[in-house]
Parts: sequence; C-alpha cells; structure tokens
Amino acid sequence: MALVSGNVFGILVPVPAVSWAEASHLGIKIVLLLAVVFGLIYVSRLKGARNLAMRRILALLFAIGAAIAIIYPPVISAVARFLGVGRGTDLLLYALVVVVLATWLVQWRYNIAVQARLTELTRQVALANPEKPSED
Repeated sequence: MALVSGNVFGILVPVPAVSWAEASHLGIKIVLLLAVVFGLIYVSRLKGARNLAMRRILALLFAIGAAIAIIYPPVISAVARFLGVGRGTDLLLYALVVVVLATWLVQWRYNIAVQARLTELTRQVALANPEKPSED
C-alpha cells in the first residue's frame, strides 16, 4: 500500500492511498451498512403478530443459509469474493457482528416495552388498592 502525504492542520501526515483491491471492499461495506440501517428501521417498528411472522421467516432463512454453508462451505467463500471480501470466514464474522447488534437492539426495545408495561401495571395496582397513611 502506497502512502501519500496529507496536510492536516498544517501537519504533514501519511495517508494511505486507496488501491483498486481496497476499493473492491466497497460492496461489502454497502451491504453491511444497508443491513444495519434496515435493521434499525425494522427494530424501531416492532409491534404485534406481524413481528412474530417476520421473525419466523428470518429464522427459516437463517436455517436454510446455515444448512447450505455447512453442507457446501465453498458457497460462503464465493459469496464473500462476490461482495469483495477476501475469505468466507471474514464474511461470517461481519454477518455475526450485524446479527449481534440487531439482537442487542431488539432486546433493548423489548426491555423498554416491558418496563413501560410494568410501570403501567404498578400504577393500576396502586390506584386500585389505595392505602391510607397510618397515624402514629
């Protein structure tokens, strides 16, 4: 990788020159960024039975993809090369990062919903059974 000089605040610093091979990683970057954006949009709109159906469809697609990867691993390497990633293991790592992030976001949204429901139930119980202050 060749370095070119860049001027940052009057200081010359080495800046890596982008080669064609490095620019080919643009495909996976776009795919991963789109996955994160669509994941955020999906998580922000979770509600009701539609959510359950979508989770089942995604789980089925994941199971099919995992089965194909287990039975015929070169498919992952071919997909990785198509997306501009060097190895299939790197692609799986990138996908794992996206899945972990999405799982964390879904769990976070679920916890917020549970806390809101618990607060509402606590208010209802408190209003249904008022206690008079004791006079000591």
